[in-house]
Amino acid sequence: MKNLRKLKIHTKHQPSTHKSTTIPVIKLQGKWLSKLGFKEGQMVNIEQKKNKLIITINKEKN
Repeated sequence: MKNLRKLKIHTKHQPSTHKSTTIPVIKLQGKWLSKLGFKEGQMVNIEQKKNKLIITINKEKN
């Protein structure tokens, strides 16, 4: 399995009361996620660092 994935950052248009704004969107999908232990319906934690996102499975019961 690849350790590096390259994805495009997409644009989403978000309407507001006065003007339309664009926001960045990152889409993660694929069988490789389940192979890494990510399952449908799970909650994840996203840690934010400069130029980096770290995604981990939330182990707490909700």
